Amino acid sequence: MTEPRFFPLPGSPDLAQLVQHHLEKAQQGFPALRPTTLEDFQVLADKVSAIARVCQTVTKRLEAQGSTHDAATAFKQVRNELDWAEFIEEVKVDLVPTKRTLLFRAHQHTAKDQPGAYNARTLEVVFDDHYRQAKSVNDFVRSLGTHLGKTERETKIGRRLITEFTSTSSRLNWTLHLTGKKSREQHEQGEAGHVSFEIFDLQALSKTPNVTVFRVADVLDFLQTNGKSSLIPEGHQRWARNCDEYVIMGRGVENAVLQTVPWSELRVTPIINQQFRNAYTLKQYERFRDNAVDRRIETGSEQVCKMVVESAKAVAGHKASDAALVQLLVRLILEPGTWFWGINSSSGQEELRDGCKRLIESELVVKMGQISVDEQ
Repeated sequence: MTEPRFFPLPGSPDLAQLVQHHLEKAQQGFPALRPTTLEDFQVLADKVSAIARVCQTVTKRLEAQGSTHDAATAFKQVRNELDWAEFIEEVKVDLVPTKRTLLFRAHQHTAKDQPGAYNARTLEVVFDDHYRQAKSVNDFVRSLGTHLGKTERETKIGRRLITEFTSTSSRLNWTLHLTGKKSREQHEQGEAGHVSFEIFDLQALSKTPNVTVFRVADVLDFLQTNGKSSLIPEGHQRWARNCDEYVIMGRGVENAVLQTVPWSELRVTPIINQQFRNAYTLKQYERFRDNAVDRRIETGSEQVCKMVVESAKAVAGHKASDAALVQLLVRLILEPGTWFWGINSSSGQEELRDGCKRLIESELVVKMGQISVDEQ
């Protein structure tokens, strides 16, 4: 087989320096900042092997293209692939969670959308080898930064923007409030359509072809570690961390939607009070809530459990019969504490969780009994 012809240019980048840079970064992870054990040495050996494999992959790819390339082209592609390998390792892209994890989205529907249908309205760019060969890590981060500032930009230019990302959050309370806020704004602006509360299952997303999920906080930590935090404005970073934002990238995102519930069905659930519906921000809501007169009235644990379970079933929508899903939603509702929802209760979290679980199980027993009677 004929070797590809490389013609070094004057001042071509030094591959040895690139290798040294990555080995030095690996050494920084050792307690003594240098290899002191056989295991440490093996880590460095694996790093050298990984770099060699990347160099061989790039060489074969250039050879298959059948054209002449210079050393600078090869170096650029090797550096790009090593950067991506480092990014994917540190950010833990598409890490499948060990336990069921839900992500939530406040989604605006247009008048043209079918009822109950989810339209992603993204560029549908797949995060695959072709994408990573064409784009650098910095390119990806800048695109993410543009997406994180999308709402601010849309307000300035007066029209919708489309990016390659779909925003979600792991915080149920934060997303519920955003859903109500978007619905109110849509009504005030006289726009046709409605706003719904979308639920995604992170485990299912991680296994969906052509779909990739990134936890934005992990990307921001990567940037901080590598001295690149300036690529995304600080305000956008704070927003993403506050809501524990996850972004979804790829095609067929609509196939991973677990549940869609219109805000019109959620706004009357027991945990959502008038202050929650009317406040522009959660901070403003907390001020409204704390000034409410009825906050002094204590609610018994049995009543609290009924309110929480009823709310969890409303969020679950047509999947309200899924006891495991309802129990998970109960846990997420109780996570910020009952006082977050304006419920004054002296009952502890564990007591309320157990009470909700018993209530769900008793309702399931009654339902199973009804099914048995109907079948007779």
